[in-house]
Amino acid sequence: MTEKYNKAAENGERRIPANDTQPGKVLSRDFGQDLHRWARAEEGADALLGVEMLATRGRRLRYVMGVSAADGQQLRAVHHELVAQQPDAFSKLADTLLRDEVLRPCCGGDTDIEQLRCSLRGFFEVLFEGRLVSDDDIGHRVDFLLRHRLLGLRFHWYLTVYDAWLTWLAQAALKGVDSSALRSAQRIQLFDMGLILMTYVVASKGKSGQSSDVDYASPSRRRKDFISRVDTLLRGRQLEGVTTVVVGIENLHQINTVMGHQVGDLVMQQAASRLVSSMRETDFLQRIGVTELGLALPGVVDEPLALLASHKFLKALTEPMQMAGRELYLKPALGIALGKTGAEGGAGLFQNAELSMREAARSHERVVFFTSELKERSRLLYSLEGELRQAINEGELRLVFQPQIDLQSGRCIGAESLLRWESRQHGHISPERFIPIAEQSGLIHALTAWVVQNSLREFSMAWGQQEGLTVSINISAVNLLEPDLPELIQRALRTWDVAPSQVIIEITESAVMENPEIALNHLNQLSDLGVALSIDDFGTGYSSLAYLKRLPVSELKIDRSFVMNMLQDRSDEQIVRTIINLGENFGKKVLAEGVEDESTRGRLRELGCARAQGYHFARPMPADEFAMFLRKFAR
Repeated sequence: MTEKYNKAAENGERRIPANDTQPGKVLSRDFGQDLHRWARAEEGADALLGVEMLATRGRRLRYVMGVSAADGQQLRAVHHELVAQQPDAFSKLADTLLRDEVLRPCCGGDTDIEQLRCSLRGFFEVLFEGRLVSDDDIGHRVDFLLRHRLLGLRFHWYLTVYDAWLTWLAQAALKGVDSSALRSAQRIQLFDMGLILMTYVVASKGKSGQSSDVDYASPSRRRKDFISRVDTLLRGRQLEGVTTVVVGIENLHQINTVMGHQVGDLVMQQAASRLVSSMRETDFLQRIGVTELGLALPGVVDEPLALLASHKFLKALTEPMQMAGRELYLKPALGIALGKTGAEGGAGLFQNAELSMREAARSHERVVFFTSELKERSRLLYSLEGELRQAINEGELRLVFQPQIDLQSGRCIGAESLLRWESRQHGHISPERFIPIAEQSGLIHALTAWVVQNSLREFSMAWGQQEGLTVSINISAVNLLEPDLPELIQRALRTWDVAPSQVIIEITESAVMENPEIALNHLNQLSDLGVALSIDDFGTGYSSLAYLKRLPVSELKIDRSFVMNMLQDRSDEQIVRTIINLGENFGKKVLAEGVEDESTRGRLRELGCARAQGYHFARPMPADEFAMFLRKFAR
C-alpha cells in the first residue's frame, strides 16, 4: 500500500476507479438527496437556483456514485433527472435571478441591464437543456462570472468526486475580488478534477428587509458532514479502518487581520488545492473551520503509512505562496488519529485528531499522533486553563523585578519585569508551563494587558521618579502580531504617567522571524511611541544581518545559554563575542543574561559588553524589595 500511496500522491492521479456498483446505472437516489441537502438554503432564504455539471478530460464523465458514463448520454440523463426532481427550484432561476431589482446592482459602467439579462439567460441555457460542454466552455463561463462580478450573488463552489470520497469546499464573495487573485488561487486549474458541481444562491430579503447572505456551509455543518463521511467509511466492509487528519493553519488569523478575509479565503483555497495534489484518489478532504481542513485516509491504519502521508501534506503546505503581491509562508499543524473499523466512531476520531492538531500547534512539532497520554495531558491542561482564568482576576499572579547593571559604572540602570503564578491549588507554576497555555487558549491578550498595566503601575509608584531607570516588559510572539499592541502600550503609559523613554519592550528573535513583515510594521509603530525595543534571547533564532538592520531595536540580549557556559566552552564565548561586536557595528546596546559569578562578569567587561543581569547581581524580587535594593545599591 505504501508504494501505491507514493505513486498516486506523486503523480497527482485523479482517476476514479471502478467499484462494485453496476456500470450504466444513471443516478442513485442517495446522490439526489445529498445534492438537495447540500444546496438547500437556510430557512427563509431562496432555494436552490441553479445546478450545473461540467465534464472534463475529453468531455467524459467516468463515474458519479459508481455510475459509468462513456459518453454524453449518461450525463444528459443525470441533468434531466435532477431537473425533474427539483422543478420548482429550477423555475425560480428565471423568476428571481433575472429580475430588475436583482440585476440592477450588478450593472455598472457600460453594462446594460438587458445585455446582462441576455448574457445570464444564455449562460444557463445549457443547464436546463442538460447539454454536455467542452473544456473550453468551462473557461468561458468562469471568465463571464469574473468579468461581470455579480454583486448581488454569493457563490458557493463545491468540487466533488464522489467515488474518491473527495469534497473540497471553498467560497468567496466576488465583490471587490480581483480576477487575477482568483486565478492565482488556481480555481481554473482545479476544474480538471472530474466533476464540478456549482451552486449559485441568491441572498434573500428577510422580514426585516435587510439582505442576508445564505451560508448553509457553516463550520458546525461542515464538521457534521465530515464526521458523517468518516462514519460511512468506517462502516465499509472492505476497509481495515480510516485515519483522520486535521490540518490547522496557525497563522491564518494573522493573515486575515493584516491582509483581509478575502485574502485569507484565497489562502485556504490554495492550501486545499495543494493537499488535493498530494492525496490518493481514495482520500477525502473538506474544509471544517475557518482555519482547519479535515482529511480522511481510507485503509490507512498504521503509523508509518500515516506519517508518510503527513510528510507529503506538510511539504505541499510549506512551499511559499504568492498572494496579493506578497510571499506568504503557512504554518500548518497536523493532528492524526488512527482508527480501525468498529473501534471508534467518526466523532471520536475527529475529536482525537483535532486534539492532536492543537498539541502540534502548541509544541511546534508540526505532526502529532493521538495517544491516550495526550488525552489525559489535555484534560489537565484544560483544567489549568480554567484556573489561569481565575488567577488573572483573583490575585494569584504577581510580578517580580530583576535588576539590570551597567558593567562599566556598576550602577543599576533598570529592571526586567517577570511574571509569576502562585496557584492556591498547585503552588508555584513556571511561566514555561502556563504561557503556552495562555497563547493557545487566547488568554495571552488578557494576561499581557495585566502585565503591562501592573508593570508600569509598580514602576511609577516605587522607583519611576528616579532618573535614568527603565523597566523592561516581555511581549509574547502572539501579541507582537496583534494590531492593537501599540494602543495597549500607549494606554498604559497614559494611565500611569510613565515616559515612553523609560520603557523597554522585549520580544524574542524567533517571534520577530515568525512573520517578519508584520512584526516589522508593529515594531515601527511601537518605536514611534517612543518606547525602546530589545530582542530577547538573541543568537537562538535565525535572523539575517540584512533584516537586523531594518529592525528599530536599540538593544540585543545575549541568551543565558551562551553566557553561563562561555568560560568553559570556547564556541559559546565566540558567539558572545560575535554578538557584542555585532551590536557595536549596528549601534545597538548589548545586555548579557545569566551572569552568575564574578569571573563571567569580568570576562564580559573585557569583551566590551555594556550591560548584564543575573543571580550574581540579584535574584528577581518584588517591587518594594527592588526599591530597597536601589537605595542600598546607591550607597
